Amino acid sequence: MNWNKINLSIVYAIVLSVALFFLFGCKKAEKTPEQTPQQTEKPIEKIAENEEAQLIKTQVLDGKGIYEIGLEITKDGEIVKNKLIKNWTQIGLKVNAKGVQVSDITIDNIGHGDFTNQAGARLLKDNIIFTKSRINNTGYDGIGVQGKNCIISSSTLTNIATEGHTNGDGIMFMVGGTGSVYNTYVELKSFIKHCIKGSADGRATLYDAIGNTCIGGASGIIASQYSVIKGNKISNQQSNPETGVEGRGIVLVGFKGTCENNIMTNCPIGILVSNSPDLDVEKLRRENTFINCTIDIKVK
Repeated sequence: MNWNKINLSIVYAIVLSVALFFLFGCKKAEKTPEQTPQQTEKPIEKIAENEEAQLIKTQVLDGKGIYEIGLEITKDGEIVKNKLIKNWTQIGLKVNAKGVQVSDITIDNIGHGDFTNQAGARLLKDNIIFTKSRINNTGYDGIGVQGKNCIISSSTLTNIATEGHTNGDGIMFMVGGTGSVYNTYVELKSFIKHCIKGSADGRATLYDAIGNTCIGGASGIIASQYSVIKGNKISNQQSNPETGVEGRGIVLVGFKGTCENNIMTNCPIGILVSNSPDLDVEKLRRENTFINCTIDIKVK
C-alpha cells in the first residue's frame, strides 16, 4: 500500500473542509447585518422628509398688529409663493423690484387703525405678476399698482376697505401705474371708492379688465381712455348719501376703447358715459346687459 498517496489525500481533504467552512461561515456572517435594519430605516427617512415638506410648505409672517410692512421684495425677478401674511397695520406685501412673480399667497387683516397709505399689497415696479392669491380684510386699499405693465389675475379680494376711508379702492392703478386685471373677484365694503380703478386723464392706465367680478363700492370699474372692458360681472354699487355721487357699474370718460359683454346688476347707473362724443351709446346698450339698474346708461 502506498502510504504517501493516502497521506496526501487526507491532507487535501482536511484543507478542502477548512476552506469550505470559512467560505460559508463568512457569507452567513455578512448577511446578518443587512436584513431588517436597512428595511426599517428607509420608511423612517421618507416620513421625516414628508413631514418637513409639509411644515415649510406655507411660511407664516404674523405682524401681531404692529405698524410695519409684512414682507418687502427688493430683488428683481424673485418668485414669491406659499406665504401667509397677516396682522400688519401698514402694508402686507410691498414689491419694490421689477419682474417679480407673486402666486399662491394669502394676505389677511391688514391696514386697520387711524393711519394712512395702508394696503394689502403695493406693486411699485414694472412687470410684476400677482396671481392665484387672496387678500382679505383690509382697512384701506386691496392692491395699489404704481409699476408699469403689471398683471393681476385669478385672485380673490374680499372685505376690502372695511374702514370706509376715501382711499379704499379694491385694485387701484396709482399715478404712473399701468396694467391689466383678469378673472379676479373684488368685494368692496366702502361705498366711497371703486373695485377696479384706472384713470381717464392719463395719470394711470388700465389696459384690460376682462372676466372679473366686482361687488360693491361706488363704482365697479373706472376705465382708462383705451381700456378693454369685457366679460365682467358687476353688481350692488351704492350711491353716496354724503356726496350725492350715484353708484355706477362702469365709468367711461373720454372713452375710445372697447366695452362689451358686461353684466351690470342692481346698480343705480349701469354705465356712466362722460365726455365721449364719438361713443355709440346704442351699440353700448346692445352689447352689454343690465339687470335691475335704475338707469341703464347715463350720458353726461
